[in-house]
Amino acid sequence: MSLDGTGEFSSSEICCPHCCKKEHKDGSVTYYHQILGARIVHPNQSNVIPLCKEGIQNGDGSAKNDCERNDAKRFIGNFKREHPHLKVIILGDGIASHAPYIRLLESHKMKYLLGTKRGDHQCLFDTVDASEET
Repeated sequence: MSLDGTGEFSSSEICCPHCCKKEHKDGSVTYYHQILGARIVHPNQSNVIPLCKEGIQNGDGSAKNDCERNDAKRFIGNFKREHPHLKVIILGDGIASHAPYIRLLESHKMKYLLGTKRGDHQCLFDTVDASEET
């Protein structure tokens, strides 16, 4: 199951009470909506099965934006409650490759493949580099 955040709406003029808000250095504001998309995928199949999206919204109703990480935590909990016996491998990008999220997946007995980049996880890459030298 592939999980990833994506934009759904963006405007500098139109907004609603649930919009996330980005304030730019020049004083302008962008209002936007994002979602966490989940798809069941298989490397040998061209079809994907989309699951219900989870909205990333303005967290407290006025100032603090929600984020993809929190959204993924809610989604995983809801998914396991609704499909307790469905075994999946979670595919995620670099934003998901951090200890609290990995502990969440492991607490739900979920397998995972998470991407990472050298700049985001330097300690990991230093360890790998050191192991290749010996």
